[in-house]
Amino acid sequence: MKYAMMLISCITLSIYAAVGWGFSHQLEPLGSIHVNNGKETDLVDMSRISMESAVKTAMWSIPGKVFDAELENSNGYLVYRVKILRDDHRVVDVKVDAGNSKVLKIDGDQRVDKEEKGSKTLKQAAKT
Repeated sequence: MKYAMMLISCITLSIYAAVGWGFSHQLEPLGSIHVNNGKETDLVDMSRISMESAVKTAMWSIPGKVFDAELENSNGYLVYRVKILRDDHRVVDVKVDAGNSKVLKIDGDQRVDKEEKGSKTLKQAAKT
């Protein structure tokens, strides 16, 4: 009986730990502007901040050179996706909330391969 209670306690603790870990590691944080399935042209009208503001916010988080920025629907929320080329040649993807200018997620930190460094976009980013 003592071992059965210990086993039940361990299983319960494991379940609580797994659920807690799942909530703490959400795939995508929630934004402030919910997007219904609409046209992409409507996204610009829904945004409360400018792309310049989103780029500045991303640059405060990750220093480097911005080579791409776009407004997109990310899991039902409106975000700016800003790609930054760092000085160590790593590309970082920063998602900025289009409603309140908060950084929602920093992705990537991927090393750029030699073939990719030759691309026109990355060359332009490195020159500016």
